[in-house]
Amino acid sequence: MIVEKINGPEKAATITGITCTFAALGGIVAGLLIGRLTTKYSAKSLLLPVILSSGIFAISQARRDFYCF
Repeated sequence: MIVEKINGPEKAATITGITCTFAALGGIVAGLLIGRLTTKYSAKSLLLPVILSSGIFAISQARRDFYCF
């Protein structure tokens, strides 16, 4: 695992847990935000911005040389 190579095997589980926690929190916040926006705007009008932003974030995560620590 790349987490073990970067942080060592003794910290791999902790760093993976922290990463999963932030991903889950991001999903919760995004769900609340999109839910709030759908009360003001139609779902069709929000579809394109949501797809584009998801693609941009997925591409930034997929880069092999992108590490924030």
